[in-house]
Amino acid sequence: MVDTQLNLIRAYVVKGRYKEAIKTLENLISLNPNNLKAYTMLANLYEKEGNIDKAIETLVKVVNIDPEYIPGYKLASLFLL
Repeated sequence: MVDTQLNLIRAYVVKGRYKEAIKTLENLISLNPNNLKAYTMLANLYEKEGNIDKAIETLVKVVNIDPEYIPGYKLASLFLL
């Protein structure tokens, strides 16, 4: 199920349908609140929509869940440049 949702999210992103991708990611996270990949994708989409504060807030959640998750730090560093 997770792979199916991630494929759907990727399809939304390719088509520029960010709001639908965000909604699907939020749903996925509600079902699995420790899905770091979903949080990271969500932060990236918030940034694409110009919502940097929400993107950073989401990445803080990633770091709180797993302080060793490098993709979260990499993405955060791009937002803070």
